[in-house]
Amino acid sequence: MRRLQANLIQAHAYRGMSETLSPLVGNPKAQTLAEAWAARKPAAVEEINKALASAGLSMETVMANTLSFKLDELERIGRMVTVAEARRSAALQEIERHRETLGKKLRQAVQELENGGRLRVIENRPIQGQAE
Repeated sequence: MRRLQANLIQAHAYRGMSETLSPLVGNPKAQTLAEAWAARKPAAVEEINKALASAGLSMETVMANTLSFKLDELERIGRMVTVAEARRSAALQEIERHRETLGKKLRQAVQELENGGRLRVIENRPIQGQAE
């Protein structure tokens, strides 16, 4: 789910880029540049880098705008991560509790066998009809 969050932001970064560029170059050109940037066209990447630098902005600004578009979805995914982690933690605690109980029972059984003298040596003898 954490990868899903990162991929969601990455998939919508062009929207954040378009929103960031709009006041700098105008809305239609910002949209065109953002789409070309998403396609990794070198000329668009260079033009965007210059426009951002001239305005004193960076990719962090673009990512902040992207985050603002997808904040609700990211929060829901974050809650899902929290719930999944809580379920995992509860399951691991239950496993540990069962292991502890089983370990106590096994130690107790071994002690009973050792103290009760019920252990006996079993000779290794061949089954009738089989050669030794």
